[in-house]
Amino acid sequence: GIGMDTETVSYVLGLFVCYPLGMIMAQIPFGMARHLFSFILGAFLLQFTLGVQWIHQLISSLIAYAMIVILPRKTLKTVLPMFAMLYLTLGHLHRQYVNYLGWDLDFTGTQMVLTMKLYMIAYNLYDGELLAKGVDNRAAKKCQAFALKDSPNLLEFLGYTFCFSNLLAGPATEYA
Repeated sequence: GIGMDTETVSYVLGLFVCYPLGMIMAQIPFGMARHLFSFILGAFLLQFTLGVQWIHQLISSLIAYAMIVILPRKTLKTVLPMFAMLYLTLGHLHRQYVNYLGWDLDFTGTQMVLTMKLYMIAYNLYDGELLAKGVDNRAAKKCQAFALKDSPNLLEFLGYTFCFSNLLAGPATEYA
């Protein structure tokens, strides 16, 4: 054998399959088809590499989306990152409890990338609101290129959070 367990082999294969998938995605026009492609392939990639643990990505993404829809932007910029970090921390603590000093490929790797994405989208939405109101805010102006005036719809959001090209190892990218 090559000295790698099946988890590692599936993860490495998952990383390599992103290259041809990226070439396919480049041919899909921007819009709902592209978001759907990103979401479905991201979910399949997670199922292939992590098994049923991909449900954590879906659950935390849906809770985050509910927060985006319901909470005021000023509250969202604090509550959403706190939720994301708490979910990630609890995942790490659980893994330490069930496999102390061991190594397992679990959902916390992709959850770290998701946590960064949720931080970014919360602040981008807040910056967009500040800029739309004409508030003189140096940080919002500095990040104006990424500021979001409107919330993404559910498919756009899932396409962003499940984007296969940076799902497994990052880097997290701004919502665009």
